[in-house]
Amino acid sequence: MDTLSFHLHTQADVHGLRQVFRLPENLFDDDVIAFAQQKYRVLLEEEIFPHHLQKITAITYVLRYGEKDFYIRTLNNGNEEKILTDFFYILETIQPHLICRQQPKILLYRSLINGISTPSFDWLNAVDDFVSSQKYLDDLSILCGFPLLESFDKNSQEEVQTLNDYLIYLRYALSTNAIDADQYHQEIAIVRHFLSQYSQYSHWQTYLREWQ
Repeated sequence: MDTLSFHLHTQADVHGLRQVFRLPENLFDDDVIAFAQQKYRVLLEEEIFPHHLQKITAITYVLRYGEKDFYIRTLNNGNEEKILTDFFYILETIQPHLICRQQPKILLYRSLINGISTPSFDWLNAVDDFVSSQKYLDDLSILCGFPLLESFDKNSQEEVQTLNDYLIYLRYALSTNAIDADQYHQEIAIVRHFLSQYSQYSHWQTYLREWQ
């Protein structure tokens, strides 16, 4: 099955916060964010902004499709509209099974705000329930023998986390008999081969070294 694991890089939509709370343009961005955090702390008992106020700045994804094709990429060239358009093009073209630890509805809200179409297939229901419902994915990564995020610099951690989520999904597929042991080991070999081809990147050298 063609599979895509992805991670959304987001930041507060300061322009949107100004509009929602009718804040003056001369108020510093940090002050806008602090004001909104205080409001949502009272309204929602948390400081995380709702989906529609999380602006997408990049999307990191791991894509496994076809016989042995495997890629790790980050879409970060352009504004939010272009990032979403490029990502949705991939989804529309391949229509993969999706893995995401975040709420994929962020994509829906931000596409609505940007006025762009989402893929025509039922992509929200293509998101794997097991991964999206887990609160302890990083703990599972450790227990499964995958490299610790702390071993990598901040710029590499999103790619590493997205790959770990994909590998956890493979373990889950094995555990639930969606794939057998031979298929599982074949998929792991494909990942290891890919990483060995990118040994010029120090974080993938570290990953292979620490992967048990």
